[in-house]
Amino acid sequence: MTLDPTQDIVELRLPLRLQYLNVIRATVGVIAGTLDFTYDEVMQFRVALSEIFELATHLAEHEGAEHPGDISFRFEPQPDGLAVRVGAAVNVVRDLVAEDQDESRALLDSLMDSVEFDTDGTVHLMKYRSIREAT
Repeated sequence: MTLDPTQDIVELRLPLRLQYLNVIRATVGVIAGTLDFTYDEVMQFRVALSEIFELATHLAEHEGAEHPGDISFRFEPQPDGLAVRVGAAVNVVRDLVAEDQDESRALLDSLMDSVEFDTDGTVHLMKYRSIREAT
């Protein structure tokens, strides 16, 4: 029997605290590496998800909540890439579409093949694997 990682959905929920940033960076590295993304593509994923995580963490701190809530990442492998859905206790989407977040949005757009913002506060990211030549 051959295992097919494109059938596996991985979900991760983390507290909105900066000390967990490396957990999401490591997790996306393992998942994208398993799906045969290049080193550069893995790094692009890490930077994009780090940007969202850090923004959500700063929003939670700014709101001054004693318990800042969680952020969730749902990794959905596709035959030609990886989709990631991000939701947080704070409305990251509201801030990402605000005028003062042009740099964050531009960064996400440059790193991912598709970035969509839902009205429910979810960010959808899609990255396609590059086509490699046989060696």
